[in-house]
Amino acid sequence: MSSSKKDFVYSQNDYLNNYIQFADTKSAVFITVNGVLMGFLYTQFKDTLPFELEKSSHLVLLVSIVLLLVAYVFLFLVIFPRRSYRNGNGIVFWEDVATYKDAESYKIKVSEISQYSFEEVMIEQNYYLAKTATKKYKNLHWSFIFSIASYIFVVIFSILNILQ
Repeated sequence: MSSSKKDFVYSQNDYLNNYIQFADTKSAVFITVNGVLMGFLYTQFKDTLPFELEKSSHLVLLVSIVLLLVAYVFLFLVIFPRRSYRNGNGIVFWEDVATYKDAESYKIKVSEISQYSFEEVMIEQNYYLAKTATKKYKNLHWSFIFSIASYIFVVIFSILNILQ
């Protein structure tokens, strides 16, 4: 593999890893923000007991809680690591590395791989990282949509409470 192709493979690997970390960071921020909002909604829910679905403010509160819970599902899907790409004998993914009997077995496996084969492994790794990033960003996208929808319903709930 030429030097420029090799540089591309390794820089793409860095790029993909950074984007995956960025998705995890965004998810953590939204989990925190939504956690604060969930605390507020829980307090409001307790204050509305006995809960009456006939009241519009109660219904809006319930919808905002449900939307926020759905957003949480997507946020947690972002932070959980990819598991479906493992095959148990790889040299890159941490779960594959951990399947070796000991460090020496892993070291032998890596040292037996030619430079060309190693670069092929890195290209394959980039493919799996891209699949992981795609999955994370799709879940992050849906978490944003449900979070924002919940925020809108919280604003509506607050306005209804002020007007009552």
